[in-house]
Amino acid sequence: MTQKNQAELENNVFFWQKLDTLVLSGNMEMVRPAGSPSVDYPRLVYPADFLKITDAISSTGVPLYAFRGSKKTLTVDAVIVQADILAREVLAKVLISCTDKEIEHIIKFINGAEFQKGILVRRGSSVPNWADTDQ
Repeated sequence: MTQKNQAELENNVFFWQKLDTLVLSGNMEMVRPAGSPSVDYPRLVYPADFLKITDAISSTGVPLYAFRGSKKTLTVDAVIVQADILAREVLAKVLISCTDKEIEHIIKFINGAEFQKGILVRRGSSVPNWADTDQ
């Protein structure tokens, strides 16, 4: 598989459209406002509002978590995939309406704890060659 084909499969516009719909039609509940200290790591301060989307849940019943930034538009800008070795889980967190600076602060916040690390997947806009329609 060429690098271009791989990118089309991994980060295409249809995924982000579905994620926007899932997140923005969901019930968002505040967990921690920006500026609040982390419960587990008090020296880490939330760089943006931290929310849970209570009606978007995993197969194990864990709600989808999100950071919401200051941009006026309501779209998902990125996803963080986070591995936590103490909790023995892998989580996805969505970044909604975040500026580039906010995204930078959020990924540093996630990676600021010793036992958890995350990677950032930024929103893509490519339409795969194989996709004539969104089916």
